[in-house]
Amino acid sequence: MDRIDKFLSKLHPRDRFVILAAIKQIGNGDLSGLNIKKLKGQEGRFRARVGRHRIIFENKNGEISFLKVSKRDDTTY
Repeated sequence: MDRIDKFLSKLHPRDRFVILAAIKQIGNGDLSGLNIKKLKGQEGRFRARVGRHRIIFENKNGEISFLKVSKRDDTTY
């Protein structure tokens, strides 16, 4: 089990559903309706804001990989 799966397994089912829906939407390349910003100083890395949680992902040559999903705090970025 990787870090993302472990984090999601500990969430309330409602939060898990919303985050998984956003992950699926990002994975399909549909970024409409999501609060996404490019991370400063990190080439090709972005964050998606989903309520109190953040999804950190990387887009290299059209290939999207998810790096981290966590609750927003001082160590998120």
